[in-house]
Amino acid sequence: MASPKLPSFLLRVGIALTLLYAATAAFLDPTSWVGYLPAWVRSLVPAGPLLATFSILEIALGLWLISGKQPRLAGMAAAATLFAITVANIQELDIVFRDIGLLAASLAIVALHRGESKL
Repeated sequence: MASPKLPSFLLRVGIALTLLYAATAAFLDPTSWVGYLPAWVRSLVPAGPLLATFSILEIALGLWLISGKQPRLAGMAAAATLFAITVANIQELDIVFRDIGLLAASLAIVALHRGESKL
C-alpha cells in the first residue's frame, strides 16, 4: 500500500482547523455559539461552562490531530466527537450536515492508519 502520509496530513489538518476555528470563535463570542448547544443539554448543564469545556476539548483534539501522534486513535476520537455532535443536533440537520462530512474524513484517517501497531 502506498504511504498514507500526505492524505493523512491533509485530512488531519482540515479537521483540526475546523475544530480550532469553532473553539476559538466560541471563546471569543460565546453568546453566538451557545445556541448551538442542544436545549436538552443546556437544561442539564450550565451553558457557559459547558461551551468552554467543549472548546478546550476541541482545541486539544485539533492539536492532537495536527501533531500526527497516534493518528488512528486521534481519528477515532474526532469521529466519536463529530458523531455525538451530529446525533445530539440531528433536528438541526441544516447546520450539522457538514459534520457528517467531517465524520467521514475522520473515519478515513482511521482507515488510512489501520494495521499500525497502536490501536
